[in-house]
Formats: sequence, C-alpha cells, structure tokens
Amino acid sequence: MLPIPSSHPLWKKYQILNAITNIFSGINYALALNSIISALSNSVLLTGALNFIYKDVIGQLFSIFFAYTRINKPDENPIKHGIIFYFLIQIFYLLDNITPFFPKYFLLIAGLSSIGKNVCMIAIGSVNVKCIEELSNNNMGKVYSKIASQNSFFSSMGMGIGGGLCILFPEHLERLYMFCPIISFLDILSYYFSIQPVLKEREAMEEYLI
Repeated sequence: MLPIPSSHPLWKKYQILNAITNIFSGINYALALNSIISALSNSVLLTGALNFIYKDVIGQLFSIFFAYTRINKPDENPIKHGIIFYFLIQIFYLLDNITPFFPKYFLLIAGLSSIGKNVCMIAIGSVNVKCIEELSNNNMGKVYSKIASQNSFFSSMGMGIGGGLCILFPEHLERLYMFCPIISFLDILSYYFSIQPVLKEREAMEEYLI
C-alpha cells in the first residue's frame, strides 16, 4: 500500500478493500477485452478497428448526457447510487463477454455495453470522490493522486490475473460459467464494504450538523 497522508480511522480499511475491488475490476476488464477481440478476430482489419472505435464513441457520447442530467444523484444517496451502478457495470461486462457468440451483432452489443460502462464509471467515480473527500485531511488533491496511483497498480495486477485466466481457459463459454459470476459477486461485495462505512459516517455527521 502507498503511504497515504490521512489519520482517519477508516482509511486503512478503505485502502485495502479498494485495492481488492480494483483487482477484481482488472480481471473483469481483461476477460471482457479478450472476448471483444475474439469477436472481431474474423473481421476485416479495418472493419474490426472501426467497430472497436465506434463502440467507445457511442458510449462516451451517451455518458456526457448522463453526467449533465443526473449530476445531483450521488449527493442524495451515495451508497445506493454507487451499489446500483456497480451492479449494472457487471451486467455490461457480461455483454462484452457474450460478443464472441454473436459476432454479427458486435456493434449493437458492444455499443450498448460501452454506453453502460461509461455511464457507470462516471457514477461510480463520483461516489469514490465523496469517499476520498471524507477521508482526506484538507489535502484532497494529494490523497486523490496517490489513491489513483494505487488503483492503477492493483487494476494492472487484476488484468495480469485475467490474462492468465484467458490463457489457461481459452474457451469463452467455460470462462463465462466458471469465473464471471464469482468475480462479479466478489467485485460488488468488496466495493460495498469499502464505501459503506465511510459514507455512513459522512451521513451521520451531516445529520448531526443539521
């Protein structure tokens, strides 16, 4: 763990659970990306590249609309907001993982998944910022940069594990049944236990001040 300048009693617990969450997220990402690339493997090189680009363009355009229309939701009920979107992002990873079975509908399935993942990442990111704000000691910028570095490290570790699973279990259907549900469940669970104590304390403090 990176040394984080925070004396908050929940910080160490948040750090550990956040690291575990990022590992599971990295595994999910690696499995989903492998499925997407496999779905494009029979495409003409240019067509495959354009499909890969367009799915992200579609997702990012729709996420802009979401960010401006639901910008206040994380402040109203951040725990519920975070868990709902963390559950939804698992469904969109699942869509990525089924693309090899429906290559003709790649852009439709992957485009829908990209929309969902971009929206979910904005929603989840807004909740994570509230956690960091609560745990920092008037040095949010410094804390954020260090926790972001830690997130990158553990996500990369998860992607490495995910890549290993793709090598050991190359059959997409086998991975879909054996690993995806378990990884998604553990990912949601670790995320919930990382944010719940922090945001509960924040809500209690806000109620006290009122």
